[in-house]
Order: sequence, then structure tokens, then C-alpha cells
Amino acid sequence: MRVGVAWLCALLACTGEIGAGADRDAGRDGEIIDPNRPPEATDQGASLALSRLSRRELDDVLQQIFDVDGLAEEYLPADVLAPFDTDTESRGASQVLIDGMEALAFNLARDRSADTAWVDSVAGCTPSDASDVECLRSFATNLGLRAWRRPLTDAELDAAMTPASMFAMERDDPYVGVRFLIGALLQSPEFLYRTLIGQPVDGEPSLRRLDNYELMSRLAFLIWGTMPSDEMLQRAAGAELSDEELIQLADEMLLDPRADAPIEVFHTFWLGYRGLRVPAALEPAMLAETEALLDRVLTDEAVAWTSLFTSTETYVSPELAAHYAMPPISEPGWVSYANEQRAGVLSHASMLSLSSRNGNETSPTIRGKFIATQLLCWSIPEPPADVDTDDPPEATDTTCKSEEYEAHRDASSTCFNCHELMDPIGFGLEQLDGHGVYREVEYGNPSCTIEGVGTLKDVGTFRGPRELAALMIESGDLTACGVRQFVHFATGRLPDTGRDAQMLANLHAAFVDSGEDFRALIRALVAHPAFRHRVEASE
Repeated sequence: MRVGVAWLCALLACTGEIGAGADRDAGRDGEIIDPNRPPEATDQGASLALSRLSRRELDDVLQQIFDVDGLAEEYLPADVLAPFDTDTESRGASQVLIDGMEALAFNLARDRSADTAWVDSVAGCTPSDASDVECLRSFATNLGLRAWRRPLTDAELDAAMTPASMFAMERDDPYVGVRFLIGALLQSPEFLYRTLIGQPVDGEPSLRRLDNYELMSRLAFLIWGTMPSDEMLQRAAGAELSDEELIQLADEMLLDPRADAPIEVFHTFWLGYRGLRVPAALEPAMLAETEALLDRVLTDEAVAWTSLFTSTETYVSPELAAHYAMPPISEPGWVSYANEQRAGVLSHASMLSLSSRNGNETSPTIRGKFIATQLLCWSIPEPPADVDTDDPPEATDTTCKSEEYEAHRDASSTCFNCHELMDPIGFGLEQLDGHGVYREVEYGNPSCTIEGVGTLKDVGTFRGPRELAALMIESGDLTACGVRQFVHFATGRLPDTGRDAQMLANLHAAFVDSGEDFRALIRALVAHPAFRHRVEASE
């Protein structure tokens, strides 16, 4: 059934633009961006002083402090991915979250306070009786430092100790006071939120300079995806960190194996391949294929980051090799692609399934939009709310899919410009179906030959993932978008095309100059003056 031109606005009602390249060329007030210009603290947009920890981060923090696993996932609602779980605008404090934190804190406090050996190890003492206020205060001091990632003030300690001591005396049990303290510390915003308040900077009314504890927290969550270590908290208590000391600490942390996981977490969110629409029996092998490539490029080998998209080898199980019509293998391992069109992650079923519809069929528009917006950072607005994006043009008994799409692409429509950006990308991958299987004709109508030729606007034509990857790299938008998306993940806010443009240009230049070493990108972000400063939003 023909669905009409309205569907063509399904992914936008717009005039589309190629966005990433433009972002690199012009900054605030229309200034021309020079990637070699020395960076400044003000090269960033405004951000919030409080950033709520994601469920993933909370689980890691709770494991570090209390040696428990999965409590945040058990008690708290899932984070909205936009596309990252670190995005501040998508993480409000809902009633469901508040109730979940209350239940989590209550049960964890009950269980851990009953482990007297653990309590004594945290406090550094064993309470003599219920009136041993000093030992209880020592527990609050030590646990508070780790839970709040900074020392509690005397006023904060007093406020917590008064009811804790009262409960301990009423029950004649010092560990009842401990139970109260754990629950109180965990339900405080100081635990649930990462604070980046900072101190005013002379002559810059909107600029705030972060203190040592805020810097340590920002550094630890960026590089390790968790709270600062005890050694980092001890260092924060000393003199203000110099720029050189901050970079040296980042270098040491990046050499630690703990730095691997957050890098892969970022790419997992960015590529968005977790929600597969594939046969259940093949899903583990398809996930393993993509995870193996991420491991190889990001942690195991000193290869360029763009190898994620150009690799001529892939990791498959015997079942997945058969699914791809590869030569048979006896055990999982790395093999060369048999099809010359294939290369990198865009050949994986995990990625190709993102645009699958009705089983293994595809939507060229959705596939093209994902690549254009998520991987190239092109600017394509969202569709009108009243348009059904799940009702695309379909081939009939007498027409082919490409003909149906062409018939509905009206050059006079306001949707035309955007679909001219997206659809040609999707059709260039059309010979790979929604489950990653190569085909040359349409499943519903074998008389319809799939040409599989696409266009990356203003760059060139291509056939298949290998040639598309080459064009994406040639355009410069792939690396620029990777940098932009990482800054979004790292800062919790979407970089804008004004104040952030100079910082993005500096980081992009450092990334490219490093040979696309992702750790060098992280180091460049830490070294940028914007890392130790925050710009307040104007009222």
C-alpha cells in the first residue's frame, strides 16, 4: 500500500544540513576557528554544577565502597539514553528514582551495618559501647569521604552524628548508629550527584575553577568510570594541583587497565548496537563480533581509531560464519571478509540490524539517518510527532523498493533536502539485509535487482560498507563526529556550535596528530583548560 509523501517527513520535516564540517569552521560570533590557537578555559558552553550519576556509575561506586554488585540496577529505573547515560538533561530526579534510592539505602545499610568486621575496618576502630561517639564519628568521617568524594565539614558531621548517636543509645548498640549513617550518607544529593561547583575566577563572572576534589572526581569518572581512588582523595587534600600534575596523573591513569572499560562503554553507547533485532540463537555471536573489534582497535592493538570502520578482518563463530556465507570454520576466530564490499563495524549484523524492519528487511532512510546523524554529526531535524516512522514505502508485486522510494521523494516537498542526505546512504548498504546477509535481489520480488549504489553528499558515490567508510574518513566528518560525541559523553552535555567549537577543533587536531589514539584524545581533553573550569549558564 502506498503511504503518501507524509512518510518522507518521517525522519524530519526540514531542510537538512551537513553539520560536522560546519561546526569545525565557525565558532561563537561567527569567528573562524584555528585548531592551532592556544586553548582557553572559556572555550566551552555553559554546564550544570550538579550531574547525577548514572545507574552504571552508581553500581560501580557501590561496588568500590561496599563490595556489592548490581544494587543500582536492581532498585533504580534505567537511564534514558540520549544517546549516553551521562547526559545531564535526560536524568531528572523522578519519584521512582527517589523511592528506589530510599529502598537501596535502607537495605544496604541494614546488611552492611550487620557486618561488624567491615564496619570496624572502615572506622579504623572497634566501638567500646553504644556511647563511643568518637569511633562512630570516625566511621562517618571515613565513609563520608569516599561516598561524597570529599571530606564532610564539621557541620555536616555534627548533623549526621546527632541522630546516629541517639539511635545507638536507644538500642544500646553502636552498629544501629552505623546503620543510620550509611542510609543518611547514601540518600544525600552529595552521593547521588557529582558536584562541579568551583570557585569564582577574577575578571570572568561566569567562569568557575574546580577545586582538587572536584577535579579528582571528574578525572576518575572520565578515565575509570568510577569514583576517585583512596590515593586520589589523599592527593586532593594537598596543595592545588598544577596543570602539569593533573596531566601526569591522567597519563598514569590511562596506563591502568581500568581505563579500558569506559572507552568501550562510550563506543557501545555511540554505536548503539545493543538492542538487536536478530534471531536469538545468533545474538551472542553477533555481539561478540562487535565487542572483539572494539577490543582489538581500542585496547589490544596500536592501530588507528578509524580501523573500527575499515578493518578487513572480523571475529565470527562457526554459526555466524555460515550466516554470512563465509567459508566454514571450526571454532570462533578472526577471519578475512569473503565479500569485498565488507569492512569494519558497518558490516556487522549488530549494526545493520538497527534498521531492520519486518524481520530481515531494511529501511534505507533509517539506516541512512543513523549514519548521517550519529556517526557523521550531520544536522537533520526530528520528524513531526504525528508521522508514523514505522510505515515506510514498500515494494509491491509490480514495483521495486527503490521505485517506491523514488516515487515518494518529491523534490517540491520540504522533506526533500533531508531525504537526499539520508536515503542515498541507506541504499548504498541495501545489498546487506537487516541481519547482515548479502543479497542481490529483493526478497519479496526476485525480479528486482538491488544495485547497492549510494552517495555521501558532496563527497562521492560508494557501494557497500568498505567504500562508505573510505568516504566518511575522507570527508573528515567521521573523526570530527567521534570527538564531538566523546565530549558529549565526557561532559554530559551536547557540545554546541558556538562556544564549544574552538575546543572541539583543538581536540580534533590533537586526535588526528596522535594517529587517532583514543587515549591521546582523553589526555587532550584533560589538558584543555576547560577541563578544570566550568561556565555558568546566564540567567
